[in-house]
Amino acid sequence: MRALADDPGSLATTAPDVSGWSVGRHIEHLRLAAAGIVRWIESTLDDPAGSPPSGSPSRTGRMVLLTGYIPRGRAKAPEPSVPGEEIPADLAARLDQLMEAVDRLEERLDEVHASESTFEHPILGHFTPRQWLRFLDVHHRHHEKIVSDIRASRA
Repeated sequence: MRALADDPGSLATTAPDVSGWSVGRHIEHLRLAAAGIVRWIESTLDDPAGSPPSGSPSRTGRMVLLTGYIPRGRAKAPEPSVPGEEIPADLAARLDQLMEAVDRLEERLDEVHASESTFEHPILGHFTPRQWLRFLDVHHRHHEKIVSDIRASRA
């Protein structure tokens, strides 16, 4: 996905029969979602009392985490992660900044795994930092497949 961010032609690729979003909007959605999640994980590790355990994943959330699968077209993205019509010109730089934040989290994986703090996904219920990282992986692969299908339909 990172390589596509450097190619304006790829970012504009659409396939309405696959998705209502362009490749660029999928990538921006992934960036927005991941950046928000990483920020929350960092803040909860820095101040565990600020995000006490307050719930668990919903039944659907447990299934997503267990199976690693998100069905297509079943839910709308939460508002903070909905990309605008215009893709940021500095998308590649923003992705690089996100990867730096992810690298910082990698150094704190013991804390991530030990944390019982939770944050609520509007559809999937409350996740711990560890569960959020699992969700990010599943979510990324979900959108990666959609992007692949968009690009294949245009080939």
